[in-house]
Amino acid sequence: MGEAIKVSPVLVADATEVQSYFPNGDWVNLNNYADIVKANDTSGGETIALTLDNEQETALVAKHLRPGKLIAFQNNSDQSAMTTKDI
Repeated sequence: MGEAIKVSPVLVADATEVQSYFPNGDWVNLNNYADIVKANDTSGGETIALTLDNEQETALVAKHLRPGKLIAFQNNSDQSAMTTKDI
């Protein structure tokens, strides 16, 4: 997903851990910002075991972001959508 976002799908039901390859650098867990994965292998990256929190629906996909990168999004949960016809 580009150089800023790392997505690790969980393919086994009720898994408590998933193995995922990370390019070198720091990666911030988007479900828990205090959890930072550090990959520093001379080959350019490494496979790291990620512990999953099965209490959350987010355990289906482990999402990580490189520090200093941004993800632009808009929360529309409290707004209704409009079309050009509505304007």
